[in-house]
Amino acid sequence: MGGLIDKAGLAFRLGGMRRRERWSRSQIEAWQARTLERLRRHALSHSPFYARFHSGLADAPLAELPVLTKAQLMEHFDDLVTDRTIRLRDVEAFATQMGPLDLFRERYQVVTTSGTTGRRAFMLFAPDEWRWVMASLPRIMHWHGIDTSAPNAMITTHVPWHMSARCASEAGRLGLGAGRASLDCAAGTEALVASLNDLEPVTLSGYPSMLALLAENRRNGQLRIAPRHIFCTSECLTPDMANSIATAFGVTPANIYALSEAGAIASTCTAGDSLHVADDMCILESVDENNRPVPPGTTGEKTLLTVLFNRTMPLIRYEITDRIAVAAEPCSCGRQTTLLARVDGRSGDMLRLPGSEGCTIAIAPAQISAFLRGLRISGWQLTAGQERLQLAVVTVDQSCDADLIASRLARGLADLGAVVPSISVEPVVELERGLSGKVTIMRAVNGEKIH
Repeated sequence: MGGLIDKAGLAFRLGGMRRRERWSRSQIEAWQARTLERLRRHALSHSPFYARFHSGLADAPLAELPVLTKAQLMEHFDDLVTDRTIRLRDVEAFATQMGPLDLFRERYQVVTTSGTTGRRAFMLFAPDEWRWVMASLPRIMHWHGIDTSAPNAMITTHVPWHMSARCASEAGRLGLGAGRASLDCAAGTEALVASLNDLEPVTLSGYPSMLALLAENRRNGQLRIAPRHIFCTSECLTPDMANSIATAFGVTPANIYALSEAGAIASTCTAGDSLHVADDMCILESVDENNRPVPPGTTGEKTLLTVLFNRTMPLIRYEITDRIAVAAEPCSCGRQTTLLARVDGRSGDMLRLPGSEGCTIAIAPAQISAFLRGLRISGWQLTAGQERLQLAVVTVDQSCDADLIASRLARGLADLGAVVPSISVEPVVELERGLSGKVTIMRAVNGEKIH
């Protein structure tokens, strides 16, 4: 199959990444300028959308180019992709039945965003582009001196179109990390605890909200593992979560910033809490609500992402709702990459419900998503009131079986040992947004936190 990558190609890509880690700031910026120029030329020549979108701007600096929104991406998908045979309808049809290792047209990896901002977006990666994605995580683990062949466990979704699930399946196919185990967050806390106790992983990674749940089980003695390394990814690692995890396991969790659009693009190192950006993979701009740059140390209202390695689906100044702050000073480790002082966004509140045995049951957003898997829901938002839950859903095909959705959620909550409150389901065209334009997928009445 022409779309499969091999270990040799992956090792070559990883070797280049590691060499660039030793570059000076001027070398990094020169690399970015050359790569960005090639990306823009390719997009103008092969994408009818960019030929219009960037018309007359061939020589303009990056900061003067228009911003690409997710709505524009999906509306103009067929004209934006540079493989002129690709059609969105075919990608959507493929995604509804794809398996963990299936490739679109036996060439392209297909990944979708979570849909928490109201609509899913599809991302395509050709083989060489996928090598960048697959090499991004081993590079970060190398920063932390980790032996990837040691027993390690990742807790994530097993939905086949999710980035982490795709990467885990591909790592298994390539035989990377003989001791790797991918555990499904939908399994429930009790099953995860049992699996982890059997595996005794040296490295543990997953959603911060899930690892915070496991920290509670570590403190009460049910979870007996003692990992030497912990990685948090796919959600915002809040100080409370980091402290809870560190206190329970005796390990300071590393923070990985990963995107469906580009893979693992930033991470902390052993020297501090700031995150090193993979400058050879992307350019990040922290901007205000009007797309104006904010100064270092200031958290922007949104982020503009330019992916330097994807030619199939060029993303140039692509708007994402995460809020970042670029650090004012470099890291003491000596790497000259862009440094992020903070990454906000994508942090879901924990839903806590009374348990059937008198305890309190904590439910993470990833578990709610797992309960709703397969129901053709492209986005959801849970509002918790006194003795009731209201679930707003955006469906893929405008049809909504409210009773089925409610029963699926109720069964999932009951399986976790929660006393299930009244549940109502409301189909909506678009999920409600906060002042920053970001959707809070789990919230309480009057905007109070759900815990």
